[in-house]
Amino acid sequence: MPNVSDYLAIFRGPILLGAKAGDHDLHGLICDDGRWAHIASGSLLPITQAPHIVGERNEIIEKLENMQTIDGKPLHFTCPGLFQFAEEEIVLEPFYGIHDNRYIIYWPSMTQERYSAVKEERELAEKERMRLDLRTVDQVKPGEQQPETDHLMQAERSRTNYFRDESFRDAVDSGYFSYYLLTGGETNLLLRVRYWGNEEGKRACDIFIDNTLLLTENIVGKWNKNEFVEVEYPIPASMLKGKKNIRVRFQADKGRDNRTGAVYHVRLMKP
Repeated sequence: MPNVSDYLAIFRGPILLGAKAGDHDLHGLICDDGRWAHIASGSLLPITQAPHIVGERNEIIEKLENMQTIDGKPLHFTCPGLFQFAEEEIVLEPFYGIHDNRYIIYWPSMTQERYSAVKEERELAEKERMRLDLRTVDQVKPGEQQPETDHLMQAERSRTNYFRDESFRDAVDSGYFSYYLLTGGETNLLLRVRYWGNEEGKRACDIFIDNTLLLTENIVGKWNKNEFVEVEYPIPASMLKGKKNIRVRFQADKGRDNRTGAVYHVRLMKP
């Protein structure tokens, strides 16, 4: 794919082909009128367990050019030798015809040399991501329209931008931005925030839960390293008790040079 070199999609002419990946654990398949009912809620599966397409470009193209049709099923194909780590034979079919099923349309793909080099690294990263997702009660990606809309974002003197291919939001001169996050009825939660580890300037920020100050944070000179940093802030049970959701607000100090730290990700999590 043009912007994600380790993945590819398969077309037959103009038709995007996909594959069914099982009809298990489809909780929430039919959405109701709930606030986030449109978001898939079945259990997450690690990408490292997905079928991969491993080989040189010319080898992959040769196998795709020799796809085998399935009698009586127009535009349904098998492709012997193309997919690695598949538990059963994969059938490619028009994506528009797949429903009530998990599916795959973007296939992890790389050379054997690259796969061998990144396999362990990716498995560790995937385990960490899965561990975080299991702990996460709710989350929002600042700077992305749909997540911010879903979480009823409010803002004043705030902006969004991108850095190191990640979107962020900050605010200036007493400005703020806030999100409503679901608590799941939990009273033992923490707030996990993703920052850049080498901010400069004035970056003092008050973090509120509803209208109560949780803490004041200043990330300038705190880590002095050029990488992203995740910080976890415990939330007192008194700020959560009896609440289905909370409003998390990041507010800058007064003054035109004062900004909040740029916030790249916000999670409400179990310890």
